[in-house]
Amino acid sequence: MSSSMAEPVTTISSRPGRAAPTSAGACRSARPCRAPARCVRRSVNTSSRKMAGAARSRRSRKSRISKPPKPSSRPVRRPRRKPKPGPSADLTIDRLRAFLIPVGEREARMCGRIGILTLSWREYHERLSLIPSQPHFNLQPNWDCAPTQEAPIVRLADDGRLMSMARWGLVPFFWQKPLKEMKFSTFNARCETAASAASFREPWKKRRCLVVSEGYYEWNGPKGSKRRFCFRPTDGPLFTFAGLWDQVTVEGEAITSFTILTCPPGEKAGQYHTRMPVILDEAGRERWLDPDADPAPLCTAAPDAAIEVYEVARQGRGPELFEPRKSELF
Repeated sequence: MSSSMAEPVTTISSRPGRAAPTSAGACRSARPCRAPARCVRRSVNTSSRKMAGAARSRRSRKSRISKPPKPSSRPVRRPRRKPKPGPSADLTIDRLRAFLIPVGEREARMCGRIGILTLSWREYHERLSLIPSQPHFNLQPNWDCAPTQEAPIVRLADDGRLMSMARWGLVPFFWQKPLKEMKFSTFNARCETAASAASFREPWKKRRCLVVSEGYYEWNGPKGSKRRFCFRPTDGPLFTFAGLWDQVTVEGEAITSFTILTCPPGEKAGQYHTRMPVILDEAGRERWLDPDADPAPLCTAAPDAAIEVYEVARQGRGPELFEPRKSELF
């Protein structure tokens, strides 16, 4: 054999009794080595498991994306939006505040029936000190005037006091929708909050008026058998309530409207209701109509001696509502 042919060289393995191959051919011809084969098999199995796990993960992600969400029986709650600053935001707050008032309190702030226009023009002129040029309109008595109907108010004109008819239930100056969409009540205004409420704060400063009435009514008693009571003045034939007025154009029509201020009652009126109208005497009328005067001190209950209370018929719309049902006066 030629000397150029190299003899296979056998090296001593690190493990006793085994030879370590130096080439691929030597490895094939040598005794099989199990340890490396086992290492290769473990490596292949590990890679397969990793690939299978990755495939399962992709399938899982795909299924989560493709499947629509399960319907829920609970309604979805939308995030609350903060109202933008301005009259509409304040009005929203006023509505929420009204709903937060207990039911009894909400009912208590209502004074919802008055008797009006039962006197003559001469009596109105003398008792209210109206201007000589006061235009006369048709006086149609209404012994059971309700909100949204018209009632007489007295405002301060350039040359004195002027009486006119206005809608009961103040329509704020910023209201532009049809009146049927007004779902909140404005025929009464609490004197404690009128100066800050969105609907009343501008009239409180600039547009105060007197609401002329010959009497008002309240209901009292257990539910289902309430009795009707009439409140009349003792020092003359008419009341003048503290009021606020405003004017706005809605659907092309100019509307003048008003609200009646209410306050906590005195001892006598408190037996029938938790609120009563703010009743003004002559000195109070002058100050209430003065745009430079502070109206807050006038928002107090009238003396008990200034009013009389008696029960009247539960039904009816005529002059019988001013007549006592019983002889006993309360």
